Amino acid sequence: MSASARRRDTPGRYAQRRSAATARDVGYGSESAFSVAFKRVVGTSPRAYRQRFPRVT
Repeated sequence: MSASARRRDTPGRYAQRRSAATARDVGYGSESAFSVAFKRVVGTSPRAYRQRFPRVT
């Protein structure tokens, strides 16, 4: 995940989106590559992150 992608994101912004859509939006070619990078940077899987930071409307 690039630094610019991390800066744009805030907890909950992508909470209701599928990882594949988010991966494409931030420039990854596959959901798998995005998930590996996300876990390396954030320390948890995208699914666990979505559960921890549910979208607030």
